[in-house]
Amino acid sequence: IMQCSGSQNKLGFALHLVLLRLLHIPMPTLEDIPEPIIHFVALQLTIDPVVLTGYPQREQTRHDHLVRIRRHLGIRSYSAARDDEPLRTYLIQRALHRDDDANLLEEAEEWLRRNRILYPALSTLKRRVSEASTQADTLFSATILTQVDAEQRTAILALLDLPHDLRGTLFMWLKEAARIASVKSMKDLLAKHQTLQTTRIDQIDLSALNRNRVRQMADLGRKYYAATMRSFAVDKRLTILVCLLQDLRYQV
Repeated sequence: IMQCSGSQNKLGFALHLVLLRLLHIPMPTLEDIPEPIIHFVALQLTIDPVVLTGYPQREQTRHDHLVRIRRHLGIRSYSAARDDEPLRTYLIQRALHRDDDANLLEEAEEWLRRNRILYPALSTLKRRVSEASTQADTLFSATILTQVDAEQRTAILALLDLPHDLRGTLFMWLKEAARIASVKSMKDLLAKHQTLQTTRIDQIDLSALNRNRVRQMADLGRKYYAATMRSFAVDKRLTILVCLLQDLRYQV
């Protein structure tokens, strides 16, 4: 910092350093930096913060400062050609564990920090997260769908349409927990067990999939109504149903 000439350059350089080191982003426009941060850094340098208005707006000067700071901190800019693929691979693996874009965005930022890479634009990170989430969904579903034959597929999807007494579909009935311990409840449990057997759900092996992700999909099945499930694409519908039925199998 002290190698910079002029108080305005010292303060501007120091703010760049702080933001790159702590937030992994270059300094935005001066108007976007909260005043308490400017005053805090200026206090450490015993510089009047008003001099910052004279910090060079020339792009080359700011670029030179960033180059020097990156070299000092041992970090580099994000490169699509170099970093897109390894980041995508990492995010797909994380997305197979948990389907949550907000968490994936945090994981992407943590990956960049570990690899000492500056954050790209937020829109770029969100796009990488969205792509990884979509590809993880495809891989997750494919592991399940390749095990489901045509007859089984029909039987599982039919649960969303076949009525059960006056309580809606078989899908809703299977999810319904027993209210009290009674003979009727025991008979219901046996009937649910037999219904699950007709789908041959026990023949589908989910052991290769992350258990948290399977449970998360099962929870979606518990939350949705039959009409909502029918609005989904068939592959998504079937994926959720298989995870839910596998979970119900251990409760019935």
